[in-house]
Amino acid sequence: MWASRASSSTPNGSAMSALNKVMPDPEVIARLLELTIFPAYAPGPHYAEIIRRKQAAWSQVAKATGMKPQ
Repeated sequence: MWASRASSSTPNGSAMSALNKVMPDPEVIARLLELTIFPAYAPGPHYAEIIRRKQAAWSQVAKATGMKPQ
């Protein structure tokens, strides 16, 4: 779940529980795709690993191309 930085709310347990239940359902995924929503969902620890891998890969790209922080 994503929220703006200005948002004071965080996902509660029941919302996360509902996501954990419906996101593996192929029918839910198919419907989201029909609505041009491209779900990228993974439960907590798995999602953290995805982010770590992407960060490592893009760090290599940035170094290889000489990109500097602005």
